[in-house]
Amino acid sequence: VSTPTIVAIPVSKVTERIRHHARVTATQFGFVLRDLDSTNGTYVNGRKIPSVGHLLSSGDKIRLGIRQASIIFRQD
Repeated sequence: VSTPTIVAIPVSKVTERIRHHARVTATQFGFVLRDLDSTNGTYVNGRKIPSVGHLLSSGDKIRLGIRQASIIFRQD
């Protein structure tokens, strides 16, 4: 039995553009990050993710587009 992972981002910091930038999906292999055809891409640990997505590992640093703000993925 797995425990759900919670990602908390203040709503005041999220714009409509970012809400549709990328998606994290739970799979049998773990959590997969996919870019939703964004203009500037989605990056994990400084590398642009491929169109098929990226299997996240605990500690991965996620960056949306060219902005410097990042999200750190943690899984217990």
